[in-house]
Amino acid sequence: MKKYYPILIFSGLTAAIVAPFFGSGFVFLIDMVWGPGMDFSDIARKGIDSGFPLQMVLLLLHHFFSAEVLQKIVLAGVLFLPGIAMYRLSLRYMSRSLATGAGLLYMLNLYVCERLMAGHWIVMLGYGFFPVSVFFLDRYFELRTWRRFVAFALVFSVYPIVSIHWAYIASGFLLVYGIVKSIKSEKSKVDSVENFESGGWRNVFLKMTILVAIFFAVNGFWLAGFFDSSQTFSNITLGDFEAFSTLPDPNFGIYFNVLALYGFWSSNFLEFKDFFSWWWMVALAVMFFSFIGALMEIRRRNVLARAVAVVFVPALLLSVGYGDSFTRPIIDFLFATLPFFRGLRDTEKISGIIAFSYAFLTPLGISYVVLYLGKIAHIQKENYLRFFSSASVAVIPFLWAGTLLFGAYGQIAPYDYPRGWYEAEAVLQADIKTNEVLFLPWHMYCELNFADRAMVANPANAFFLETMITGKNMDNRLLLEAEKSIWDEHVLLLSGEIIPDDREFWKSAGVSHFVVAKTDDWEKFSALYSSDYFEKEYDSESMTVFKIK
Repeated sequence: MKKYYPILIFSGLTAAIVAPFFGSGFVFLIDMVWGPGMDFSDIARKGIDSGFPLQMVLLLLHHFFSAEVLQKIVLAGVLFLPGIAMYRLSLRYMSRSLATGAGLLYMLNLYVCERLMAGHWIVMLGYGFFPVSVFFLDRYFELRTWRRFVAFALVFSVYPIVSIHWAYIASGFLLVYGIVKSIKSEKSKVDSVENFESGGWRNVFLKMTILVAIFFAVNGFWLAGFFDSSQTFSNITLGDFEAFSTLPDPNFGIYFNVLALYGFWSSNFLEFKDFFSWWWMVALAVMFFSFIGALMEIRRRNVLARAVAVVFVPALLLSVGYGDSFTRPIIDFLFATLPFFRGLRDTEKISGIIAFSYAFLTPLGISYVVLYLGKIAHIQKENYLRFFSSASVAVIPFLWAGTLLFGAYGQIAPYDYPRGWYEAEAVLQADIKTNEVLFLPWHMYCELNFADRAMVANPANAFFLETMITGKNMDNRLLLEAEKSIWDEHVLLLSGEIIPDDREFWKSAGVSHFVVAKTDDWEKFSALYSSDYFEKEYDSESMTVFKIK
């Protein structure tokens, strides 16, 4: 039974989070908007990228589950993985009860809460996979056999397929961990003799060559196209870093905010601090116990703790990023010099490393503090002290991010698309001359009045089977000029009081229909309803379909 109790604990916690939105309908999160028209095999628009295998897995599962059920299974999976993965890694360094606490801390924290509300399930998947990669590298360092090295190489090579952003973040940490471990090994005469007898630096070079070869063998299907196209993030500028810059706390500033695992660029949802004014006290407690755990484990020559200590401050500075004038030049420098760094335009996601540090060090710190206080109080029974340590570790995640439970305090709930959307889709399907369809309102993110006015990514292509042309404008003042296109110019004409005859453009663009969803600021296109250039094929309380005459 002990073997399976961690699975039961983390499964139960996952169920406590996701149960409220396992009803009928879809979950509408900022960047995770699914619908019945989703086609996971549609890669024609962006080509084969690193996420192609993941898309194929979803496509396979889609044969067994509807899109709305599959969405909830995915969310449950990315919530469960961090806890069980962190537990398994921590079990190498601490007792079972403390390792369970570490898993709870890694699973139930404000980083996970923000990314869940944002719908960044791929980021969460990469975050949950991070302890797995550390586990396999740690396992190799424990016993340096070829089999364990190849196992780590395979796990590391799969990482870009799991999450390209977190693969980049994890690479930095794993490199630091390897260097710290190598320095410790060089100081050990035993390790030095073993390394010399096993080939020394020639052996290291051979292993690095094999690691690179395995990496390119696993990722070759997308790397060729990546280096030969615009997918190298060339369209991302420093303006994107400013647009997605980390947010400060109005009372405690930006550094404490990031240390407390806040700072996500969007504030379209309620956070733990919005419910409880004493949030900062719990954050300080986590920081304190983590600091104690780091001090004691470094003294005990724990290499993983040393690696965590080395990367902690850089992770903090990078997470703050464009949110502060002190760290902004650092981002400018890395943007100009470090390959592919521009892909991390939302630098606050790097604070997941801080979350990992807390999860690993806090249980150890609490254990040391409790044992020390027990000695002062002359408590002889260590079982009581261990129980108190474990209970304290288990309670902290719920005090720190308890609002994640029960659908984030009811903020996440399922909603179905209005009936008018389904009827509009049937009209488009019945018109055999339908080409491409322009979707209005013209926004990349829309406020959906049928989903409790949630501000989420435009759902058009997730719902309709037809190819939908949607707005790519994020309505961010820092990106207005960069996002302008010929489409914006012609859509602007549709929002006037009198609509000019622009049918030649729409015909040349292959557009045969306009769809107006009656949500957000759709009223600005009211002139369409009286224009002589368009024929109204369908109209309801939630949707109108126009056909160009």
